[in-house]
Amino acid sequence: METILLQYNAHIDKYMGDGIMSEFGAPIRFEKHALLGVAAAWKMQERMSKGNYPFKLRVGLSTGVATTGIIGSKRQSFTAFGDVVNLASRIEGMCEPTRVTVDESTYKDCRDVVNFRPVSGLASFSQSGNSDLVEQINALLQEIEDKPDDVTLRIAVADLLKDAKDPEQVHVHLKHAMEVEPSNSDVKVAYAENSVLMDKQRDLNVRGRRSTVHLYEVVGFKNPMDECKQLPKHLLQELEPRLEKLVTYPEDFILPVECLDGAVGFSRMVGITGFLLAERMNLVDQEKHDILEAGYLAEVGKTIVPENILNRNGGLTEDDFTHIHMHPREGVRRLRTAGYENETMLELIECHHENFDGSGYPAGIKGDNIPVGARILAVAEAYISLTSKRPYRDPWDGRAALNEIGKYVTSGKFDPSVVDVLAEIVTELG
Repeated sequence: METILLQYNAHIDKYMGDGIMSEFGAPIRFEKHALLGVAAAWKMQERMSKGNYPFKLRVGLSTGVATTGIIGSKRQSFTAFGDVVNLASRIEGMCEPTRVTVDESTYKDCRDVVNFRPVSGLASFSQSGNSDLVEQINALLQEIEDKPDDVTLRIAVADLLKDAKDPEQVHVHLKHAMEVEPSNSDVKVAYAENSVLMDKQRDLNVRGRRSTVHLYEVVGFKNPMDECKQLPKHLLQELEPRLEKLVTYPEDFILPVECLDGAVGFSRMVGITGFLLAERMNLVDQEKHDILEAGYLAEVGKTIVPENILNRNGGLTEDDFTHIHMHPREGVRRLRTAGYENETMLELIECHHENFDGSGYPAGIKGDNIPVGARILAVAEAYISLTSKRPYRDPWDGRAALNEIGKYVTSGKFDPSVVDVLAEIVTELG
């Protein structure tokens, strides 16, 4: 567990009997601390599931402001305390073994890349609820995911949530039901009664808190291919069964890196885009294999780039670019240390930030001296970067991204023949 925690930049605060207390984002700041915490917790459970242990693990996470620093006089240690720490401990206490349970703040920070399902709020959190009731609620909530406008389901789950003493969630479902069927008198009456109940309960404390704590259970990380809008679906459907046979996606190696700036799934999509381009360009199978693997691994070197640069919403200084320009070679160094020996694939990673006119890095080579696979990855990475959500901007539309990349062809950054093939693929978008 310690190895996984450190891999995701956790500060291991203390060992507490059979438990571990850790902080993310302190003492070293990480903008995506909640995501790092969720990823570490998920990987810890995954590791436990692979062994035959006489015990099971449960993990509780809470996100918020805590008081942190060095405490103690003779025996000093860095620690955190405050409401958010107490809440994490209480969530862990009610979490089902083999699962990861988080508070609403953590859920909101991570829901773009992680799948969650709600846990019955007050009933579960106060540990006073009926476990059968919680299971019934979760079962109905899963049905609602498939049929969000089914008023009957909404009313049924609202009734159960009322029994669970969770009027805020009752309000959410009845409000949605009213929007779907505004003339439904049963929904109107139930909504009015629940509003009165909420007004009466607003000042009640929930074990020291002034509001219900809504909890969510981690289901797993989203598959970027399911969410993909920048590549034609028919191409992905044809490709997906082949990918795993070609190259196993190295998630354990890549996920800690991608969590640093929230770019989870980015490397997978770069590899896939590069592979599609290579197929359209009729490259041989080994070249396509190397491009796919290099796309998956190309950004592992960005751990050398300070976190405040990765997540910066603004311009970069010359010193910042020095760090950025070092990351291709740092990636190759890390991969060699990890046992990767395919020199052709490693060369693609080292050269994928070289520009067609020689203005790139790290070596400033140009034109046909840049391996064709690296030229393909440069275009693939630029396209996926523009069409992906970033901490500082929303994703671009595929055609708008293609137009932007076209401008860089004119200025000499990209190989025009590769961009022409990307244009063929983008025109197939629905």
